[in-house]
Amino acid sequence: MFYSAILFMLTFEAIRDLERGEAESKTLQKLPSTFLDELREYMTMKESMNDKTSADLHEMENVKRSVRRLLEMREKKLVEQALYTVRTGYPAENIAKDEERLYHFLVEEIKNYRESFFRLLSSPIDSAPVMPEESKHIEAVKAVLPEHKPPKGPEVPEPAPAIELVARYRVTRTMPKFIGPDMNIYELKESQTVEEGQIPKPLNDLLLKKGLLEVVV
Repeated sequence: MFYSAILFMLTFEAIRDLERGEAESKTLQKLPSTFLDELREYMTMKESMNDKTSADLHEMENVKRSVRRLLEMREKKLVEQALYTVRTGYPAENIAKDEERLYHFLVEEIKNYRESFFRLLSSPIDSAPVMPEESKHIEAVKAVLPEHKPPKGPEVPEPAPAIELVARYRVTRTMPKFIGPDMNIYELKESQTVEEGQIPKPLNDLLLKKGLLEVVV
């Protein structure tokens, strides 16, 4: 078979065959167990040549492009396989040894996300727990989110009050940070003013129903 030959000597054509095979397969193709080691040796050998010709340089560029495309195709399939594993419980096949860590990381992160999402839906909005695994992600998101401030009024008062077309609400008590149905992080504090549209309507309606928001008259 082709794979038995590649175990003894990796060539440019062998790399191209692997790239074509990956493109033609909907699932991960089985790579030789020594592929990464042989690829490293192949690249080192080619780079260390003192008398490189233009053909050698051209071959190196083609090899790098082929390896990059092969990697990107397998990365996409690893994400798809991780989703499939979480949904069905079936383990992935043909994962290379150096890909196992990424695959298991993706599976665990997707599981944690799904569990926290559905737990949030079934918990009271003012007591929804935040998983330890989520706290790091939440802090990272908060770091790039602008600080929420109540909308400022006009610096120069108008002669006559304008008709407000947007409803305004006041938070009746402080709530712990939580993930909304739009997957954004929210942290509402007592007496904070929220305008209609600043939070998703289903969440807005739920907070009103629970008495956590009140209409500003």
